[in-house]
Amino acid sequence: MDASIDLKQYVRMFWRRKGIVILCAVTVVCAAKISLEFIPDQYQAEATLMIEERQRMASPLEDIMGGMRAPSRGYNVEEKKMAELAGRVLSRPFLERLVRLLQMQNDPDVQAYAENAHREHPELSIDEMAIRSVINGLRKKISFKRAGSDIYKIIVSDTDPRSAQLLAKWVSELYVDTSLQNTLDQLRSAHEFGAEQMRIYEEQLQQRERALAQYKQSRISENLDRGSVRAGNIAVADALYKRLIDETELARVKRLPLEREVNASGLKGEEVVVLADPEVRRQAAAVTSSLKDNITDRLLDETPAVGDWPPTGAYATMRRGLYSAIERRVDTSYPGVDAQVRDSLVRLVFSTLDQSIYGDVGEFLGRAIADFRRQAQSQPTDELELARLESDVARARELLQKFQAQLVASDVSQAMEATNLGLRIEILESPVFPIWPSSPDRRKLLLTAMLIGPLLGLGFALLAELTDSTLRSVSDFERIFHGAILGITPLVERSRPDLGRVRRYWVPAAVAGVLMLTLIFFVTVRGVLHDGTAPRPSVQIIDPSEAKTK
Repeated sequence: MDASIDLKQYVRMFWRRKGIVILCAVTVVCAAKISLEFIPDQYQAEATLMIEERQRMASPLEDIMGGMRAPSRGYNVEEKKMAELAGRVLSRPFLERLVRLLQMQNDPDVQAYAENAHREHPELSIDEMAIRSVINGLRKKISFKRAGSDIYKIIVSDTDPRSAQLLAKWVSELYVDTSLQNTLDQLRSAHEFGAEQMRIYEEQLQQRERALAQYKQSRISENLDRGSVRAGNIAVADALYKRLIDETELARVKRLPLEREVNASGLKGEEVVVLADPEVRRQAAAVTSSLKDNITDRLLDETPAVGDWPPTGAYATMRRGLYSAIERRVDTSYPGVDAQVRDSLVRLVFSTLDQSIYGDVGEFLGRAIADFRRQAQSQPTDELELARLESDVARARELLQKFQAQLVASDVSQAMEATNLGLRIEILESPVFPIWPSSPDRRKLLLTAMLIGPLLGLGFALLAELTDSTLRSVSDFERIFHGAILGITPLVERSRPDLGRVRRYWVPAAVAGVLMLTLIFFVTVRGVLHDGTAPRPSVQIIDPSEAKTK
């Protein structure tokens, strides 16, 4: 770093290597020129759209609409519109509709590619492979740009200017049609959804109203049931309940030895058969009902009392009828059984039914007692349940009214979208036929190549100088020889070493060769193009409007 930089030395160095610089400059420019011949011209066609939200309406109408198609607000509204525009245009359904409309899948090259791809993927049809290939190409050709507030551009690039214009035209027109159609479809769907939900909530409202009415009726019935147990007879009810529990336990105790005796006689489980007899079951139900009526009458008496036990009268008659029905059923089913075994089976069945009857009536009376005490202790519970059911009915009615409002809002919105008050999507400027290609910028690329070529040559020259072992200065000798240099001699004349014609004139020869190859390339390419074999557009497009005219 202490050594001073001699610019003249670098100038002399680059001058010595000027052939490399010239060769690199010429080669890079020629290579750029040749490369540009392989890059097809891209033409851009632009369609300008205006996407404007619906007009603001009076507050009452806005309230009626219920937020349907409300205008968007916020700082990122434009970005959302741009995202919606790009998302819809680049979506598979939109592009597939465009491809089928312009019959792009029928292009011979596309069909050939689809047939080859179908061999590798036989599960997909040739038409599907053709559609996919064209859609992938279209996604690379279509771009978007914002040109102002609510103004957007759809840009389509293609190697053929007419194809670019047609694509931009049909993309913009199809976008306008599908956007308006989708808006109307959404409003119709909202209307259908509101109608369906309104029907559902009408049914729910009816169900909840029925549940409320049933609950009120059940409360009335429960109050009637609880009427047998009051504050004035609760002591008698408790005493009767204790009697019923005792009778149930007594019947269970009687039943155990009888069950062992019947099982020992070989009639194990036969009491179940007798218990299933319809006549026996009817008589048992009559006994149960009679006992319930007897206990209810005792509780509802002006001077309630336990009285004689077990009850007499109709209840005792019913019990005797039940016993007779059991005897008849046993005699019919087991005619040859021993008399003692028969008697044990009859008493076993009767004890089983006795236990069931006293248990059922005891459960009935216990439930009435518990209901009375629960009502006395927690009277607000029923009121809370009633309030909950009434709240459910009110909520269902409110939801039904909201869906009715949504139905009206969708109708108003649908009518508004059919006018100029709705969402406005308008083509402000149709795409025009592009005269000049948009890319590549050949002039800029050639200027860049003319700048990069000499810089690349200077780099190669510097590399060649650094790898050259020729000694040209005293410092070079001092770097190689460590002894002292006693003196130097002046350069009397310049002498050129005999390097041979090839090494002496390789730079002009190389430059001439590069120029000659470039000239041959262009002569050949121009001749091919003039012969009419120029490449055709990437995909053939059939304009539906022209096809209808023809």
